[in-house]
Formats: sequence, structure tokens, C-alpha cells
Amino acid sequence: MGVSPVPGYGQITQSNAAQIYGDKETYDNLDVAQKHLIDRYVTPEEKDEIDYGNIDNSKKNGRDSIEDAEKADSHGGQTGNAIATGGGAVACAAGAVALLKMPIYTNVIGAMAGAIGMAVLSALSLVCVNQYDNAYKDRTTARDNADGTNEIIDAHAAAMEDTMDMMNEDMELYQEQNDEMTNGMNEKAAQLADLKQQLADCEAAGDAAGASGIKNQMKKINEEDFAEDQEGLDETKEKLEGYQEANGEALGVADGGTTVSDFLKVGTGLGVGGAIVSTLLGVATIICGLDAAKAASSFKTFWEIPPALIACAMLLVSASLLGVATNSMRDKTTNEFECGAAGGEMSNHVNDLNTMIGQQQQYIESTGENYDESDEKAGEDREKGQEAADKLAPEGSKNPNGTDKDKDKDDDKNGNSQPSVVM
Repeated sequence: MGVSPVPGYGQITQSNAAQIYGDKETYDNLDVAQKHLIDRYVTPEEKDEIDYGNIDNSKKNGRDSIEDAEKADSHGGQTGNAIATGGGAVACAAGAVALLKMPIYTNVIGAMAGAIGMAVLSALSLVCVNQYDNAYKDRTTARDNADGTNEIIDAHAAAMEDTMDMMNEDMELYQEQNDEMTNGMNEKAAQLADLKQQLADCEAAGDAAGASGIKNQMKKINEEDFAEDQEGLDETKEKLEGYQEANGEALGVADGGTTVSDFLKVGTGLGVGGAIVSTLLGVATIICGLDAAKAASSFKTFWEIPPALIACAMLLVSASLLGVATNSMRDKTTNEFECGAAGGEMSNHVNDLNTMIGQQQQYIESTGENYDESDEKAGEDREKGQEAADKLAPEGSKNPNGTDKDKDKDDDKNGNSQPSVVM
């Protein structure tokens, strides 16, 4: 009876073996014969390449679980934007202060010119403030999502700890499975050795019926194999692949968390810049409001009253725009500092996860070594069991359980018999 086909792939061949091996969900559900056939076709180098590919996929899946990581990656030139827009706002504020300090409000023409200039500068300052931090929306969104992101990071850290506990249980199970298989193999060898001895006795006594019955027993015992035991061992050992993939996924989560954390921490520097800009804009707002009175009193004749009032109104509008810009920058400054704080906190969660990832990876390596040691010891015990069984068999070098009579026969054969003493 041949090896069963694989659902979705058909018969296992040289051309599809690597593909089946790479499909871990399918491969893990194969029976021992199917896996052995795939092992015959797929080289260790190909397996390593496939396994690394699966780990890379796990990393990608882990990173994708951090939703804000992709947005964080998409933003560049944040410092350049902050310098340009923040510097522009500062320049507008400084220009407004300088303009308001000029002695141009002594007449209606100067007041109108100053009011127009102030309107332009205040409008430009508001534009600069609105453009300050081109990643502001995504950064504040990442801050709002920080608790959820930290929960994902912590969940993977907890999973790393859980897998270490599971590996301890797996190792105990693996040792039990190896001991059970070893005991079964040694018992089989001992039973066959005993039956061989009985068969030899029956044949020597000419007991054909007895010999036939013993041969049937031996045939039945020889038909027993330990495929299921080996399959159990393989399944336990293969769990390491799942733990390794979990490690890869956690690495992806840590990478995504680091990206978001760094993105958020940029907010601290932007907050400092925002605080400077908002302070200067606030000063310009106050001065602009106070100097509106100068424009209102800049007329010399009755006919200059309307333009003076217009200049006054324009200055009040400019003061209002500067006030909006000031408040907007203050809000941004507060949020930027909050983003920076959230990034620092997230960094602590990522550091904890990275620590657990390192410990879990060491556990994987040590567990694999323990499996090898268990296999080696089991092999030695089985070899000793077979050697002991061989000695029990008729063709063995010596029957360790022989009687004194058996020993005397051996002595006679070796010329070691002692002469009898006649009394």
C-alpha cells in the first residue's frame, strides 16, 4: 500500500514536496509516512529557506497587527516641516511686533498701511500654525490608539512566557514518550529472545506443533511497530516550529511598536518648538489689540475718521487671527507633549517584549538540545536492551540467566573442568 495523497496536492512528488512542506497547516496534519516521503525529496537547505520564509511571514503578520506602524513609516521630513512652518510662524509674529512698533499710526495713511500689513502677517501665521507638523493627525491618532497598541505588545509578551511554560510541559511529555517507546522496544526484544529460546527447545525436542505456535507468536510480535510512538515524538518536537513562528510574530510586533513609539516621541521636540511659537504669537496678539486704539485715533480731520475706523477694525481682525493661531498652537503643543509621553511609555512595553523574545528564543534552543539529549539517551537504552536480549537468545554469546549446569557445560567446552575427587 503506497503513501496516501495529500488533499489539494495529490500524490507527493519531487515537484510538489517543497510546496507541501511550506504549507505548514497542511504539513502538520500529514501522517508519518507522508512526512518521511517529503523529507526524502526536500533538502535541509530547502527546509531552512522555507522555515525562514515562514518566520518572515510571521514577522510581517506581527508588524501588520500594529495598525499605526504603516502610517508612521509614511512620514518623512518631519523636522524640516517643523522648522519651515514653525519658523514661518515665528517670523510672522516677529514681523507683526516690529510693524506694530513702527511710528506709522500717527496718521490715517500709516494706520491703513500697518493694518493691511498686519492682516497679511496674521493670516500667514495662521497658515503656518495649521501646517505645523505634517504628521499631526496621524501622530495624535497613534497617541489615542496607544493603549490598544500597548495591549497588543503586552499580549505577545505574555504569549512568550506562556510558550516557555508549554515547552517545559512538552519536554516532560517528550521524555515520557521516549521512555514509553524505549520500554516497548526493549520488551519486544526480550519477548523475541525468550521465544527464540523456546523455539530452539521445541525444535530440539521435535515438537513441531509447539514450534509452529511459537513462530506465529514471533510473527505477530515482529509485525508490531512503533510508528505511532514515533509520530507522537515528532508531533511534540514539531511544536518548536510553532513556538519559533510565535517568536517571529512577536519580533514583528516589537518592530512595529518601536516604529510607532519613535514616531510618537518626535512629538516632544515638536512640543518644545510649539511652545516657543505660541508664546511669540501670544505677545503679537496682545500688542496688536492694544495698537488698534492707535489706529482709531490716527485721524486729523473729520474725513479721516472712516479710514481710521477701518484700520482699527482690520487690526482687531488681525488680533483675532493671531489669537486663533496662538490657541491652535497651544493645543498642538499640549498634544505633541502628550504624544511624546505616550511614545516613551510604549517604548517601555516594547523593551519588555524584546526581553521576553530573547528569553523565549533561548528556551527554544535549549528545548531542542534537550530533545536531542533525550533521543541520544533513548538510543543508548534501546541498544543496551537489544544487547541484553541478544544474550538471552540461543545464538547469543552466553545466557546471563544460565544455571550452574549450563556453566559446567561451558567449562567442559573450554577445557576448564575440575577432576572429581573419589573419597
